[in-house]
Amino acid sequence: MSVRHAVDKKYRLFAPLKRFVNKPPCQKRESTFNLSPLSCCRHVDDLYLRKTEAFIAFCEFNQPEAACQSFVICIDCRSLFINRRGYAPIARCKLCGYVPKCENCDVSLTYHRHSDKLICHYCGTPYGVPDVCPACKEPGIEVLGYGSERVEEEIDSLFPTAAIARMDLDTTRSKDGYETIIDNFSKGKSQILVGTQMVTKGLDFGRVSMVGVINADSIVNFPDFRASERAFNMIEQVAGRAGRKSDNGVVAVQTYNPSHPLFDFLVRHDYKGYYQREIQERQRYNYPPFVRIIYVYIKHKDPAAVSTIAFEFASRLRVLLGNRVSGPDEPYVARIQTLYIRRIMLKIETQASISKVKSLLNDIRIEMTNSRQLSGAVLYYDVDPM
Repeated sequence: MSVRHAVDKKYRLFAPLKRFVNKPPCQKRESTFNLSPLSCCRHVDDLYLRKTEAFIAFCEFNQPEAACQSFVICIDCRSLFINRRGYAPIARCKLCGYVPKCENCDVSLTYHRHSDKLICHYCGTPYGVPDVCPACKEPGIEVLGYGSERVEEEIDSLFPTAAIARMDLDTTRSKDGYETIIDNFSKGKSQILVGTQMVTKGLDFGRVSMVGVINADSIVNFPDFRASERAFNMIEQVAGRAGRKSDNGVVAVQTYNPSHPLFDFLVRHDYKGYYQREIQERQRYNYPPFVRIIYVYIKHKDPAAVSTIAFEFASRLRVLLGNRVSGPDEPYVARIQTLYIRRIMLKIETQASISKVKSLLNDIRIEMTNSRQLSGAVLYYDVDPM
């Protein structure tokens, strides 16, 4: 949206082409398989590097000249909404496939090794790790995937003499937790920094020579029309942490799909090219900035009731707004804190009056409230969702 406003002369665009110390953006070379390097990455063509532990080892051992310098691993690069803190994002029975889920939310539980608990990242409810599978009654529970805790453990096994810092929500809960981690890393008290999206931007570390991004596909493939834009912004930002005051830095991105157009634009730091492609996609499928989006959320403790209410609300909206109405459907997480969720999407022309749309929504709400059709439901709107 900001670039579009600049194109329309609503904003003034400032495009820094050099760093503060008068250095050009990092140089880069193409990779042929599962690494999409942003700068000076070695040529790789190896299926083995799809394994996270192999990718971590590649990032570290292929930079011997920086063995005494600093190194950053940014895990998953997502918003807190689905970041990968904890030890492993999924627990599963290897015999029957059972996956423990939160009793209050429609999400799987994340294993945290420091507390030896399975924790819901939406309502915060902790659960003990079952000794036997509740479904098949066999001792087959295992943890899958990588969180920041597990990446930290993997690096510690590779470099037992290096001081490692981890920056995520779990390590920055205290008053001075964030500042302490940043200060120690800046002063060289820690040589390797593992973090979530907290380390992607706003940090100026002069000694960082290499950045690794683990599992970039998870944000690229998130079911949201802005997923590609968010991935581009985050990876481009984290790439800027490498080589800020030393020789050109190295950035390696782990992906199963290096042919995705996003990675080609990232490798070339081609912001304008990416914008042109993305804006054409938005126009073709009628998404912002060519329309404004309003989400209508309806929550209820009863799944049948929330579906009935949502369909009735959407039907009334279609009478007034026609094909501008989509849904209702279930959002990515369809139940949080015991409430089932349905979502209706409105695409409104940019020149249309939002106050009139608001008045229409309010009229429908009042009508359904008076007829007791909204009994027990929670209704709210999200205008121009981020």
